[in-house]
Amino acid sequence: PTDPTPALWDAWGLLPDKPVIAVSLRPWQTWYERQLKSFSAVLAQCAQAWNAQVLLLPFHRPGDEWFLAEVAQCLAARPAEQRPAIVTVQEELSPGDMLAVLRRADLLVGMRLHALIMAAAVQTPALGIVYDPKIAAFAQQVDYPTLPSVEALGDSQALEAAFRDAWENRHRQRTQLLSRATVWRDMVQQNAQLAISLAEKHRDKRR
Repeated sequence: PTDPTPALWDAWGLLPDKPVIAVSLRPWQTWYERQLKSFSAVLAQCAQAWNAQVLLLPFHRPGDEWFLAEVAQCLAARPAEQRPAIVTVQEELSPGDMLAVLRRADLLVGMRLHALIMAAAVQTPALGIVYDPKIAAFAQQVDYPTLPSVEALGDSQALEAAFRDAWENRHRQRTQLLSRATVWRDMVQQNAQLAISLAEKHRDKRR
């Protein structure tokens, strides 16, 4: 099948020769503004340092869009010289296009389990944010590093250390995912198919 990402990158105004940090966040019951500002500040600083673009990916609609819009506002409010290129995906991507987008990303920062599953399926490095034990369990299975809790989002130093560690080790992560693919391929593929199936059912309900 044709790779849809060149057309998507062009439509979104992303530069094909610059790295991309994909972000999949979801609202959670105890979130507060300081956590969001801390996360956005660290994300902006790291993206600037790595000359990377930020791609905000809503995975579940409705719900994720308004929360990622808050992140986008925090990023956009930064001084111009401290603001990375930011794209929020407005359209609802097909599961196949979402897999292609994640394959093209250099790093996923994800709270959504399905985002992490799909990233693993296409051997994309990731940093998981643990809001639920199932995130920690899956991350452990595929050796993804994690931020241990949503409360840690308010700790800028811990957050920056986790970001930098995931970025610096992204090539090792990808190599590990590729080399051990046969070990967990069935597990990841089954989970990816489940994620795709649930996404398609969700899309059908919205039509």
